[in-house]
Amino acid sequence: TCLDYHPFGNFFCSGSADTQVKVWDLRKKSYLQTYKGHTKHVNTLKFSPDGRWVVSGGGDGIVKLWDLTAGKQMEDFTKHSGEITCLDFHPSEFLLAVGSADRTITFWDLDKFKQISQTQLDTRPIRSIKFTPDGSALCGATSEAVKVWAWEP
Repeated sequence: TCLDYHPFGNFFCSGSADTQVKVWDLRKKSYLQTYKGHTKHVNTLKFSPDGRWVVSGGGDGIVKLWDLTAGKQMEDFTKHSGEITCLDFHPSEFLLAVGSADRTITFWDLDKFKQISQTQLDTRPIRSIKFTPDGSALCGATSEAVKVWAWEP
C-alpha cells in the first residue's frame, strides 16, 4: 500500500494489493476516480509536480502514467524485469526516475515517453530514490548502500 498527496490541494492517491490506484478528495472523504490496469499489487505512486498526472509502479514490473484531467491511462513504461519499488519526478524537468527490484534505475523523458538512460547497481534491488530539491542529483538506496548520481540536463 502506498500514498501521495497532491501538490496543490485537498487530494491524495492510494495504491494497494487490489491492483487499483484511487484518487481521494479529503473534503468529501470519498474517492473521485479509480484507475485499473496493474496485474499485481501497486508498490509506489507519485503525483507529478504540476499535479496533472499520477504515476504508479507495481509488482507487475510496469509503470503506468495516468492523466487526472482526462481520467485515463496515458502510457505504460515496461523496461524493467523486476517489480517497481520506487519512483520520483525531477523537480523542474519533464523527467521520471524509476527504481526496480531488478537493480536498475531507469530515466524516462516525459515529453516523448522514451527511455533516455538506465543505471544498474551490482548489489541489491533499489528500495528508494529521490531527486534533490534543485534537481542536481538523484539519491538511490538499496538495503546495503546509498548512492548519489549527479544529474545534468
